[in-house]
Order: sequence, then structure tokens, then C-alpha cells
Amino acid sequence: MNCKNCNNALEPGDLFCGECGTKVEANVEAVSPRVNIVNNTDEVQQQTTQNDKAQQAIINKELVNQQSKELVNEGKGFFATAFKNHDLAFTNGVHFSIKLTGALIGIGLLIIALLLMIKIPSEIAMFGISKSSIIFKCILSALVFIALIIGATFTISKLMINPALKFTKVVSDFVLINVFSFIFILIGFLLIMINTLSFGTGVLVLGIMLLAISPIYLIGKYSQLTQPKIASFYGVIIYMIILAIVLRIFGESMIGMLQGVFTQSVNSAVNGLFNN
Repeated sequence: MNCKNCNNALEPGDLFCGECGTKVEANVEAVSPRVNIVNNTDEVQQQTTQNDKAQQAIINKELVNQQSKELVNEGKGFFATAFKNHDLAFTNGVHFSIKLTGALIGIGLLIIALLLMIKIPSEIAMFGISKSSIIFKCILSALVFIALIIGATFTISKLMINPALKFTKVVSDFVLINVFSFIFILIGFLLIMINTLSFGTGVLVLGIMLLAISPIYLIGKYSQLTQPKIASFYGVIIYMIILAIVLRIFGESMIGMLQGVFTQSVNSAVNGLFNN
């Protein structure tokens, strides 16, 4: 390499020309390609990362679509079994996934919440009670009630009838046989909404009763499929005791809630009279 000013020969590593003192700029140029290489490498890595993220997003979307299709197909099989012959689910030992049964329970509670939202008048806010709080308490109570009776059914069936019984199987069977219970509850709500109060209340109570006593049917079915360690009759008695306790607890809580509503409404009315 030579100096650009005086053409003097330069040694590798020289920063200035030994003859004229001109600064050697070739070293800066030599570094520039490396910088470009590094920059190009970073751009390639960033592009690769973006491509990987995009590909992963496509894979996730396809996976979600596949799972959705599987859930829909499983749902079709569920309702076909429920309306045609749900006894096959017991004899064949088939049970549906917890995703499907959980989704069905959630959809049922959501429908009830929407019906309550339509039926409960907005004027209830005049008594210092919000519509949303009443709906939330009702749905939460229903969810806790369902969880308690499923848990009692599983515990009794596993300890007294079949130790190999799985929780997913009990949940699947419970939801399966209570399709008609939910239909009765739904019809009862709809009848009440069109002001057929007496008949609608009767249908609603019938649906709730079917829901509450359905575990007795499950206990009897499980005892037929295996040799129980203890007679299923005792399991039914234990369940009825648990059900009575649960109903009393929920009955007291509902009475307490109604008393609170009544007290708040009376207080609001009295305060309004005095204010006027």
C-alpha cells in the first residue's frame, strides 16, 4: 500500500506516512467491509427471527383450528349420545373431554345469566341493588352447587363402588344425563319471561330437581358395571344426606339475600318518604 499524497510505500499497520505525515485512510476503509458484514449478519438474524415468529403464528393458528374442529365433532357426538341413547356411554366406558364438558357448563350458565339480565327489571336499582350483583350471585351459587354435587358423586362412587373411576368420567356422565335437566330449566325461565309464572316455576323446579337427583342414577349405573365394595344403597343414602345439607346451606343463603333485598327496599322507601 502506498501513500495517496506522496506515493511513498507504507508498512502494514502505519497510521501516518513516514515521508509527508499524511494520515493513512486505507485502514478505515479496511474496517468498513467488516462493519457491513456485521450489519448484514444482524439483518439476516432479524429477518430469520421474524420468519420464525410468522411461521410459529401460522402453526398456532392451524393448531387452534384443528382443536376447534375436534371440539365441534366431539360436541356432535355428545348430543347424539345424549338424545339417542346415553346408556351407551356407561356400557362402553366412553367419556367426553373436560374441555367439552366445561365449555357446555359455561355456555349453560351464560345462557341463564342472559335470561336473568333480560327478566330482572332495571328499576331494581332504585332499591340500592344492582342487577349485575344479583346475576353474579345467582350464577356463582349455581356453579358452586354443581361443583358440590359432582364432587359428592365422584367421592361416593370412587370410595364405595369403583376405585378406578376417574373424575373426568363422572363429569362427562353428569353433564350428559343432565342435558334434559337444563332443557327443563331453560323452558321454565322462558315461560316465566312470558309471564306464565305458575307453570314456568313448576317446570323450573322440575329441572332443578332432576339436576339434584341425577347423581343417584349415576351411582346406580356405576354399581351395575362393577362389583361394589359396599352396597350402592348406602351410597345413595350418603348422597341424599349431603344433598340435604347443601340445599339447606343454599336455602339459608337465598333467604338471607332476599331478606337483605327486602330490608334495603324498605329502608329506601322510608328514607324517600322522610325526604319528601
